[in-house]
Amino acid sequence: IGHILSRTANWLFHHMAGCVLTDATTGIKMFRRELFQTFDLQAKVGWAVIFEMSIKAQARGLKLGEVPISSIDRLYGGQSTFKALPWVKEYLKWFAWGIWYLRRNQDSKSTTVQVRLRGADG
Repeated sequence: IGHILSRTANWLFHHMAGCVLTDATTGIKMFRRELFQTFDLQAKVGWAVIFEMSIKAQARGLKLGEVPISSIDRLYGGQSTFKALPWVKEYLKWFAWGIWYLRRNQDSKSTTVQVRLRGADG
C-alpha cells in the first residue's frame, strides 16, 4: 500500500506542481554549504526536509538530477517509529505548499538531469 501511495502522490505532485523531479521526497540531495544555508528550511521531519529542499531548489532555478534508487524494508535498527496520521498531515502540508510555491515561481528555469547507471536497467 505504501508503494502505491508513494507512486501516486509523486506522480500527482510532478504533474500538478510542474516539479522536474519524479520523486521529490526521496533521494540524496547535495548542495554547496553556502547555498544550503540560504534555504531557510522549516520542515521538522527528515523526508519533509528533502521535499522542501527539492521544491526550493527548483524554484531557484538550480539544475536538479535524479539517480534511480531502490528502497528496501528495514533490516536492522529496531522498530519503526512511523505514525500514519502525523505523517499524512505533514505530507499534505508540504504537498499543498509545494504546488503553490512552484506555480508561483513558474518563471524559474530549473532543468533536470536523468542519470543512468551502467547495469541499472537489469
